Amino acid sequence: MRLLPLAPSILSSPWSERPGPCQFCGFNGLTGFAAQEDTQEVACTLCQSAWRLDADTAIQEIALIWLPSISQAALNCLVRAIHLTFHRHGEPSHMACKPSSDTPQLRAAYRAYKSLAMRMEHVENTLGLVSPKDLAAALMGLSTSDYERRASLLGGLRLLHRGRYFQGGLDIYPKILDSWDTR
Repeated sequence: MRLLPLAPSILSSPWSERPGPCQFCGFNGLTGFAAQEDTQEVACTLCQSAWRLDADTAIQEIALIWLPSISQAALNCLVRAIHLTFHRHGEPSHMACKPSSDTPQLRAAYRAYKSLAMRMEHVENTLGLVSPKDLAAALMGLSTSDYERRASLLGGLRLLHRGRYFQGGLDIYPKILDSWDTR
């Protein structure tokens, strides 16, 4: 399967649920996938976040980080593994605080996530962007169809998924992780 490029964007057409695999990162699961109605491209929950920059809950779902050495899709795969590690140990995937239990897997996952989160400061200091909505406002003037140009303009800017995904005011990400947890 050839993967599609993934760059932050603002898409206005609605999403409809559809099973994977994700055409951006390659992950395959039973739930947590949707297709955009006008393109029919299937994306997992983490990859969908690239188009949710202007959502009311975007600041709770994603953070802007600087990480030019890794693609957005690869970052999503890494973060999914971190979230699943927390989920399997009964810890919240949003990692608002240190894990209550202590295992080598949790320590490694927590350190990896915290090192990624430390890259938020570079985005704020260098680009003056703090929230996904700031990025959404900056992207409004760019064509949504020109992904290559958009990716080159954004350089190493990436979206770090925070372990939450809201629908109808509820965080449904724990249920999505339940479906993805194949242990």
